[in-house]
This record gives sequence, C-alpha cells and structure tokens, in this order.
Amino acid sequence: MNPSRENNRFWTKQVAACRDAGTRKQFPNEHFVRFMRKEVGPIAGKNVLDFGFFTGAELLFLASEGAQCHGLDVSIEAVEYADSILREAGYKADLQVAAGHWPDLGRNRFHLVYALESAHYLGSWESLANFIDYAHGLLVPGGHFLCSMPTQRHFFHNVSDDLGENIRAFNASYPLRQGVSFLLLKDEPHVRNVFFRFPKISVGYYEYCMKPEEISSFWFISCRKED
Repeated sequence: MNPSRENNRFWTKQVAACRDAGTRKQFPNEHFVRFMRKEVGPIAGKNVLDFGFFTGAELLFLASEGAQCHGLDVSIEAVEYADSILREAGYKADLQVAAGHWPDLGRNRFHLVYALESAHYLGSWESLANFIDYAHGLLVPGGHFLCSMPTQRHFFHNVSDDLGENIRAFNASYPLRQGVSFLLLKDEPHVRNVFFRFPKISVGYYEYCMKPEEISSFWFISCRKED
C-alpha cells in the first residue's frame, strides 16, 4: 500500500478535525447498503473488512447487523476515532493502520471486503492492482469485493489537473484537497480491465449531490471470488 504522503496527511487532518469537533458521518452510504443487501445478502456472523473507513459509519451499520467487523485505514486517528464510536455504541472491531504495507490478515477469511469511495486515493494503478490482489486473497471462495470509484461525471474531474494515465490531482480551485491525487475510471471497459482479477464482475453506478454544482458520481463494482 503506497498512497502519497500528501494523501495520507489530508485524511489524517480530516479525521482529526471530525474528532476534535465531535462530529462524524451519521449514516452509512445508502447505495452501499442497497448493493450489499442485493449482492451479499444477510451479513450476520460473517467476517467483513472495510478499507478506508474514515469515522466508521459503514462498520457501525454492519456491526449492528451482526457482522464480525475489521478495518484498515491509513490514519491512526481514524482507527482511534472509529474504535471509540463503535465502543460507545456497544460494538467492537479489529481496526488497524495500513500505511506502507498490507498487514497479514490470513487468506480465505473474509466474506466481504469493501472499499467505499476510498481506493481511488491509493495514488497509482500499481497500488490499486496490488490492493485488488490482496482483497482477492483475503476472501473466502464465493466471497464478495465491493468497490466504488469516481466516474468522469464526478465534479472532481473539473477541479483537478491531469497527471497522465487517468491519474489526477486537485488544483487550487478545490483548496480543501489541493495536491491530493486520485485515480479515475473512464468507462466500463476500463473498469473491467482494472478488476480483471475477479472472474465475476457486475458494474453499476450511483450519484448524489451535496451542492447544485457538485455532482458526486461513482462506479460501483461488485466482484465475486470463484467458488
């Protein structure tokens, strides 16, 4: 795992700001919940792994559904803050920092691995390919890997500069994330080419709008490991 230092610093600051203000994401992503129920089904008793959990809203939801929750994040602040939120609600999860390497979590262990609006910040296509291989190895036969990444309709495209090979970096027009880089999947063939490690892939998308001029548009990739 090798996201840029700028990306790591950004997310550390974001989580720290939420922690210091006592704020957090209140609800799980509704699109994730819908896709998860459709593709994975009942989750009680199953091992799940969240990559890039931020303040842990999806982990909290899955814990309430009876899942055995695990998580990886680049920020120790995210680990500590999400852990405190889960414990306050009466749940626990195995949360770890993953910065510079992928920890050994065993093989054929998880029923669900997901990266919700986080994998595109890995910084390079090589890092993403390594993550996909890592997720594949973690899954039980027939397990699911769910991932969402931005489409070209996402407003990120308009506030960033092209670094080549569908890698972009936020520019001064979006000062909150200036200098942070991300990966952009241009079309469905590109999606399928990137996620070729999985023989069974379905591709959808979802959008939401925080402001009229800011459309957040994401591919939603559902992969199933071979039985």
